Amino acid sequence: MTGVDDFVGAIEASMRAAIESSPTAAPAARLLDAGGKRLRARLVWWAAAACREPLPAGAGEPLIRAGSAIELAHLASLIHDDLVDGAETRRGVATLHRTHGARTATDAGAAIAHLANELAAALGTRARRAMRRALLATCRGQIRELSLPFVAVSPRTRLAVMQEKTGAFFELAADLGAILAGGNPRSRAAVRRFARRFGVAFQVADDVLDLAGARVDLGRTNGADLREGVLTLPVLLANDPDRRLAPLLERIRCTRDADAVADCATRVIRGGGVAAASAVAEWWLARAVEALAGLAGRNACAHLVELARTSVQRGLRVSTPTFARDSRSSREPPPALSFANRHPRQDPDLAAWTPPRLAHLLDWLHPGLSAMVAARAAERTVDEHRSVLRERLCRGRRWSPDAILAAEAIALAHALADDGSLARDPVLTLALVDALHCAAIGFLAVAPTSREHVRMAARARRLVDDRRPYDRRPELRRPYEQAAIHLTA
Repeated sequence: MTGVDDFVGAIEASMRAAIESSPTAAPAARLLDAGGKRLRARLVWWAAAACREPLPAGAGEPLIRAGSAIELAHLASLIHDDLVDGAETRRGVATLHRTHGARTATDAGAAIAHLANELAAALGTRARRAMRRALLATCRGQIRELSLPFVAVSPRTRLAVMQEKTGAFFELAADLGAILAGGNPRSRAAVRRFARRFGVAFQVADDVLDLAGARVDLGRTNGADLREGVLTLPVLLANDPDRRLAPLLERIRCTRDADAVADCATRVIRGGGVAAASAVAEWWLARAVEALAGLAGRNACAHLVELARTSVQRGLRVSTPTFARDSRSSREPPPALSFANRHPRQDPDLAAWTPPRLAHLLDWLHPGLSAMVAARAAERTVDEHRSVLRERLCRGRRWSPDAILAAEAIALAHALADDGSLARDPVLTLALVDALHCAAIGFLAVAPTSREHVRMAARARRLVDDRRPYDRRPELRRPYEQAAIHLTA
C-alpha cells in the first residue's frame, strides 16, 4: 500500500467485486462507473495515517475492508435517497429507480447495505460497535428530517439533525481508520472530533450547493431539498420581512412546480440565507481544523485539513442554478412526502407484533415508529411472509438472542417491502424498511462472536438475492420454501 490513490483504487475494486457478487446489487455497478469523490474512504486513510505514522504492517487489508464497507453503506443510502426524492440523475447518470423501478432500487440498496455489514463484521468488536453507533445515528437523523416536511425547525435543531445524518458517518470513517491503525485514545478522539465537525460543514455546504450551485458541481438539477420539503439552513437563516417565503413553500408542497422552487431559491439568496449558511459552514470547518491541534506536525493532518477545505469550499461556490421541471406532472398530486401525522396510538394489542427490544430501538429512532411497524406486521399476509423468511434465516443453527432479533427485523423489513405499500407510499415504507435493516445490523454488532455476525449478514444478503414471488397459499408456498434450502449453508 503506497498511498491514498492506491488505497482508493483498491477500494474501488473491492466495491465492484462485492456488488457483482450479488445479482440484486449488480444494477448499481453503473453508479460506480459514474465515479465519485470517495471522500469517506479518504477519511479512513488519512485518519489512520494521522494516528500512526508509519502505518503498522498488516493494516492495509483491514483498512480496505473498512473503507469499502463505508463507501458501500453510503452508496446504499444514495440509492434510497434518490427514490425518496424522485431524483432523475445521480453523478450525471440516470438513477437506479428510473432505469430499473422502485422495487429493484429498494432491494439493491438493502443488498448493498448487507454487503457492507459483511465486510465490517470481521473488523473486531470496537469497529463493529463504532459502525453500530454511526448507522443508528444516521438512520435517526434521516428519519427526523423526513418526518417534518415543510416545517421550519430552529437552526439549532437543523444542525443537530446534520450531526446525526452526516456528521456521524464522517466520524465513523475517521474512527475506523484510527482503530485499525492502533491509534491511542487521544489521537482517536481528535480525528473523531475533526470528522464530525467536517461532516456538519460539508452538509451545510451541500445545502448551499443544492440552492445556489452549478449543476455540473451538484450532479443533478437544483432544488431537490425544497421539492421534498426539507427546509435546510439557508432557508431557515434567510431574512423574510414581507413573509413571501411561506406562500411559495405552500405552492411547492402542493404542486412541486419548478418555477416556485426557483422563486423560493432566489428569495432565499436575496434574503441572505446562502451567505449566512456559508458563514456557518466556514465556522464548523474552522472548528474541525482546531480539533487536530494536538496532532499538529504530522503530515497526514495537513492532508485531512486540505481534504476538508476543498470539499466544503466546492459546495460554497455560488453559481447559476438550474431548476428543471420535475418529471411528474404538476397536475398529478405529489406522492406522500413523509410519515408526519401518522403516529398511531400505542395499542396494547399490537405490542406482541414487535419484540420489546426491537420496539424500544425503533422508538429511539423516531417516536411512534414501533407502532407503525407493528400495525403493518399485524396484517395477515405480512405476518405469514415474515414467519417464512425468519425461518429461512434461523434454520439449522443455534443462534444468540441478538442474532434472532436481527433475523426478526430483517424478515419483517423484507415482508414490508413485499406487501405492495412501496408503490403507494415510498417514503414511509422505505423509512420503515431502512429502520428495520439498521436495527438488525445494530443487534448483530453486539452478537457474541464476529463469526455469527458474518453468517447472519451473509444470509440476509442472500435472502434479498433469492427473492421470489411469495404466495400465501400453502400448496404454492411449500415449494417456495424448499427452493431456499441453500440459504442455510
